[in-house]
Amino acid sequence: INDGSIVADETTETLMQKAAGSRQFFVILGGTESPEQTEEILKAEFAGVQRSSSENSWLIETDDGKSFQQKLGKLCADHGWHINELRPVENTLEDIFRKLTSSTQAA
Repeated sequence: INDGSIVADETTETLMQKAAGSRQFFVILGGTESPEQTEEILKAEFAGVQRSSSENSWLIETDDGKSFQQKLGKLCADHGWHINELRPVENTLEDIFRKLTSSTQAA
């Protein structure tokens, strides 16, 4: 329930399966330009890009994990970057709740 409206009426298992369609990856890049330039380049290629806590770390959301890895590899090769860390980030129930109740989803 969000602002008096039902936004989901499913089991937690079903919600987790639906959320699995979109994946997030945590990436630490090395050899990059300034964080602002790197962010601009990443956002041109991927729709969901957020700078993480450290200067060269990013959370990138994608619908296709395999395509994401190929695109990221090509970007790194094209710009002389290297990948220091790449790992998937699992959705928690809290993440799913936030997505369901955010103002963009609750319309």
